[in-house]
Amino acid sequence: MIADSDADEGKEEHATKQAHRSLRVGVPLELHAAQVYTRAMYERVSKELFKSGKFACADEPEAGNYRVILLDYGPYMDHGLVEYCVGSNPSATDFFCQCKRFEHCGIPCRHILKVLTHHGFTEIPAGLLLKRWTREAKSVGDPKLAAVIAAQQVTDLDVAGMHTLLYAAAMELVGLGSTSRPAFEIGMQSLSRAKQAITSLTVISDDGAMGSGLGSDHPTEEMGSGNELASASAPPRVRSRGRPAKCRFKSPLESPGASKRKEAQPMGVRHSKRLNASSRSNVAEGKCRLCGSDGHYANACPENTV
Repeated sequence: MIADSDADEGKEEHATKQAHRSLRVGVPLELHAAQVYTRAMYERVSKELFKSGKFACADEPEAGNYRVILLDYGPYMDHGLVEYCVGSNPSATDFFCQCKRFEHCGIPCRHILKVLTHHGFTEIPAGLLLKRWTREAKSVGDPKLAAVIAAQQVTDLDVAGMHTLLYAAAMELVGLGSTSRPAFEIGMQSLSRAKQAITSLTVISDDGAMGSGLGSDHPTEEMGSGNELASASAPPRVRSRGRPAKCRFKSPLESPGASKRKEAQPMGVRHSKRLNASSRSNVAEGKCRLCGSDGHYANACPENTV
């Protein structure tokens, strides 16, 4: 599961770097969305921005409240409604729409985008940008990451959870260690000390048995005594399907007695007795059974009137 997820993430990262983004609307918000969102999420945001052109924005008397009205819908109605209420906080960093699309999908809806374009926003507000949908989803330079990892470190983590937290911490160390040469040396020294501590760690399994870590400084103790090795039994033999390897049919090239075998003599061609009757002197020639003369048979006899 983890390997498949990593493979899918790598495929999407490559597609995000290679895909060309075409601007359909031409507003500054679309350019900013193309810069921050991944390939798949930009396509969805671009469609929402294109559909926002059918709406008009009207300000409410109360600050931070807007009405988004569908202009010429004809047979088309946006989820059965033609008017939506959009609200925002005083600093205009968070927006809330009646359709709840942002809360459901994590991308701004067409109604919020209409409010932003109506009021001349050149960038999508920070409150509408979820990091998991941006190109920086896997970046670890966020200073809040350490607090998040510390809060998630509980004793009942499964293997997948430990892998995720360890991977995030390792990527953060890679990002910090690649900034300069001294940072690289400090990072390598820290990794070396961590590897030595993990290899010398004693692990207690669920059944209470104690075992060493990945490595040990005393290989003789890890291998055990000679009596333990002598008492160990061989693993069970599993019979494979098909003919056994020693009893299989061998070709003449790999058979040990192939060169000593005698070549088979060709058999003679069998001939018909009727064809060889004329060459045999001790066999009488055939006669006609009607007239008794030689040279023909009953089917060609002149006396055969039938």
